[in-house]
Amino acid sequence: MTKMNNNQTKFKETEIGPIPEDWDAVRLEELVDFTNGKTSPARFDSGKFPVYGANGVIGFSEKTNSVKEAIIVGRVGAYCGSIYFSNNESWVTDNAIKGKAKAKTDPRFLYYLLNTLGLNERAGGSGQPLINQSILNSIIVRRPSDVEQKQIAEILSSLDDKIELNRQVNANLEKMASALFKRWFVDFEFPDENGKPYKSSGGKMVDSELGPMPEGWKVGIIDDLVAVGSGFAFNSNMFTKDGKYGLVTIKNVQDGYFINKCTDSIDDIPVRMPDYCKIKDGDILLSLTGNVGRVCLVYGGKYLLNQRVAILIPRDVINKTFIYTLFRQFEFQSRLVGISRGTAQQNLSPIETKSLEITVPEKSVLNSFG
Repeated sequence: MTKMNNNQTKFKETEIGPIPEDWDAVRLEELVDFTNGKTSPARFDSGKFPVYGANGVIGFSEKTNSVKEAIIVGRVGAYCGSIYFSNNESWVTDNAIKGKAKAKTDPRFLYYLLNTLGLNERAGGSGQPLINQSILNSIIVRRPSDVEQKQIAEILSSLDDKIELNRQVNANLEKMASALFKRWFVDFEFPDENGKPYKSSGGKMVDSELGPMPEGWKVGIIDDLVAVGSGFAFNSNMFTKDGKYGLVTIKNVQDGYFINKCTDSIDDIPVRMPDYCKIKDGDILLSLTGNVGRVCLVYGGKYLLNQRVAILIPRDVINKTFIYTLFRQFEFQSRLVGISRGTAQQNLSPIETKSLEITVPEKSVLNSFG
């Protein structure tokens, strides 16, 4: 049966609902060739081609096993169903599935299409989530005309380009903050009472178990400056597709930026949930599983903090920038990785995190930096 909307577009009924009359309802296997990735190359710490795992780019190699404009789907584990697009040739590991668009299918359109399918919800497996080629191939989707595919891909790509430009601007600003942090708290060249660099102007240094530090500073622990609160273990029976609150997981916490699209949501807040799990704009999040030690700032929406993600709550709000910048330092993130445990995937303990020793600056210096 054919229907028409107010704009006189004709629709037809299909097994996945009404679609424009010139579109088709097809299985994904008609649009894309899926193949499994392979074991990681012997070396992937250098090279010009990205190496993709289930959680995105994990290194670079001189070898490739995938074509340009490939779609990569996380196959197993916490990042099962995650989707990436590689403009260049790449190496896809056995933790992911690679897809090559078939003739008359725009690769970019295919990438955006897969992002609408909620692939992680289609995963099987008992021990840990798993998605395979059979599951992907069997999914029925809407296929627009060739021209419309390109138009859709061009519009969405232009929006992505603007988002990426904003990220680059933010990254440059963060580099400036990081450089200032290093000068003040690593090189100890914060302004003295005369506005001159402290250490090079003869500022007094004292010995400590963490090495020389300015007089008046002390050796303390993370917990002196910030509380580390673990996310809440929500019951999956509460999950709903378009609930009032999005559930933030480790997938949302990227290296320096927040993904504001949540896979699951709920309508009602559990009585036992700690109040800090109701997160808001500007809150600092820390990943505790997989790529441990990632931090980002929350923005937009109504969110609740799921397990395996922690929130960093400054004991004094003026120290927020110091804390965020400290956790973004490569050296500090390496310390977090160093205290993580696990073989299949790393796990970071909030208790051990807040017990890490740090050099605590004098309050006046912290306030100036803030």
